[in-house]
Amino acid sequence: RRPPVAGLLQEGAGDQGCGRATQGDAGMSVTNYSESRLASVLLAPIVSEKATQVAEKHNQVLFKVLRDATKPEIKAAVELMFKVEVESVSVVNVKGKTKRFGGR
Repeated sequence: RRPPVAGLLQEGAGDQGCGRATQGDAGMSVTNYSESRLASVLLAPIVSEKATQVAEKHNQVLFKVLRDATKPEIKAAVELMFKVEVESVSVVNVKGKTKRFGGR
């Protein structure tokens, strides 16, 4: 059994769309990134009740990452830092709240 690390990163989930064959990491070719860049990609783990449930149930870990980080960079950073094999990476871009001004 592998350690539970993958972040917004999934291990073992696979592609579950429309009966197609699993594509794996076809889009994420291995490229050489500088270690300093990879060290700065992962900002912090997300620690919440929901993140804990996901970690226990699906063997996944959630991280806050740089806005300009790509999926292959995130995968390489997790594999470098935690010495694990990452099957897939899922990214969610969260928009901030809208600010309201004035009013009484």
